Amino acid sequence: MNIFTLTELVKRLNMVYYLIYCLTIVVTAFGFFLDFHNFIAASSADINFIAIVYIILSIVFMGFALLWFEFMRRKIKIIRNEKQKMKLYGSAAVIRLYLIGLALVGGIVIFYLTKNINTLYCIAVAAIALIYCKPGENKVSKDLQIGED
Repeated sequence: MNIFTLTELVKRLNMVYYLIYCLTIVVTAFGFFLDFHNFIAASSADINFIAIVYIILSIVFMGFALLWFEFMRRKIKIIRNEKQKMKLYGSAAVIRLYLIGLALVGGIVIFYLTKNINTLYCIAVAAIALIYCKPGENKVSKDLQIGED
C-alpha cells in the first residue's frame, strides 16, 4: 500500500468502507430474494446453536478489531516518519474494517440461513461499529497527530 498523502489514505479507506456496505446490500438482497427459510434441515436446537456461535464470534471479532486498532494507533503515534505512519495506519484501519465487515456480512448470512431474530441485534451492533469506524480526514489526521508537531 503506497500512500503518500493524507487524502489518498482517506480515499482508500473510504473505498474499503463503502465496499463493505455495498457487499452488505448485495448479500441482503440475495438472501431476501432467495428466501433460505428451509435451507437448513436441522432441529431448532441446532439452529439456535449456530446463532449462538455466530453471536459469540461476532462479539469476539468486533472487540478484537477495535482493541487491536487502538493498540496499533497508540504504537503508530510515536513513529516520526509520516509515510511509515500512514502506511501502518492504513493497514491497521483496513484490517479493522474487514473484521467488522465480516461480522456484519456473516450476520446477514446467518440470519437468512437460520431466521433467528437474535442475530439481528449483532448485525445492528456491527453496522453501528462500522459507522463509528468511518474514516475521515480530520479523524485520520487526529489519530496520526499530523500537523501537531
